[in-house]
Amino acid sequence: MTPSLRTSRKIADAFSVSIPELLEPPARGESVHISCKGEHPLVSFEDSSERWMVLGAGLFEGKIRAVIATLDGGAGGVSTDKVRIKQGQMKLFDVLQGTVALRHDGKNYRMSEGDSGLVDGSAPHSWEDVGRRRARVLWIILG
Repeated sequence: MTPSLRTSRKIADAFSVSIPELLEPPARGESVHISCKGEHPLVSFEDSSERWMVLGAGLFEGKIRAVIATLDGGAGGVSTDKVRIKQGQMKLFDVLQGTVALRHDGKNYRMSEGDSGLVDGSAPHSWEDVGRRRARVLWIILG
């Protein structure tokens, strides 16, 4: 099952937890934790083809999150008005595949595979696949 962000928010609110807490199983007290591909929570968004695969679920206790986001060619990603953002939150954005446009605080940055940037996550931001093929990016969210 892959719930939309809106559905995930309703479920999280019903249990009085954040969406990351809902998606991340509790950490086991071990010094090594392996998270297999089939165990990564998947998130989809209404009105967008963007999909997230949440990496390292349960490992970081809310201090850091990592997701691989995928967009089909020519598609736009989810804007920040759909995601709750904490003041002072920083995000590392790394292009794994494709050509994308990172939009941050009213400016556009064209980026290709291997390019990365660090952005203030509290400013309005989004991304778009400006190529013809699927694009994949890694978001590491700090804080």
